[in-house]
Amino acid sequence: MDYRRQLVEESHCGHLEMPPREERCMRKPCGDWRLGDWGDCTVTCGEGLQIRYVECTFGQQRQDESFCDIRSKPETELRCNRGTCLTPEDDFKIAVITSNSVTETSHWRVGGWSSCSSTCGTGWERRRVVCRDEKGDSKACDLKLKPDEFRSCKSGPCPSWTAENWANCSATACGKSGLQTRRVLCSMPTGQALAASNCDARAKPQEVQVCSAP
Repeated sequence: MDYRRQLVEESHCGHLEMPPREERCMRKPCGDWRLGDWGDCTVTCGEGLQIRYVECTFGQQRQDESFCDIRSKPETELRCNRGTCLTPEDDFKIAVITSNSVTETSHWRVGGWSSCSSTCGTGWERRRVVCRDEKGDSKACDLKLKPDEFRSCKSGPCPSWTAENWANCSATACGKSGLQTRRVLCSMPTGQALAASNCDARAKPQEVQVCSAP
């Protein structure tokens, strides 16, 4: 372009440094989700929650969540089950002793088994086991004969993540970077779709990945 701002042949500008034709740009920062460890279950029996922090980061700095893909944000809460809460009133039926001629009256007494701690897969069941005699609690029982307080249990198959095929890369120019997306669903082995909260968020496959045009 000459002093009259008219286009001319490049040969007329050979004595000048040519400005770059391309430069990097960013339409929107691409942040990453950073995950904390799951906390302990909020209860010691029954159903509770495990909680972790999930924050959006970019350049090792915490950012507003708009910097990250909110669709791929991992779960911050996970349901947990620690088995049925046991109560002494409900767990035991102590036989009435009608004769005082019985010797060695201390015996192990057991309550009923709780429900399985897991809603699917393998878990455990729990019951109360105490030593009692005709007067109540006792310490005279043989520990070698103490019945089990826990046993394993199974509650059927667990749901799992199913990942569909990756979509085409969003990059259009050769050598340029873009993104690929795919759907990741929580489902039962039968194919029944479930809410994402029913699957383990820690094992969820990626829904977005960086790609480049061929």
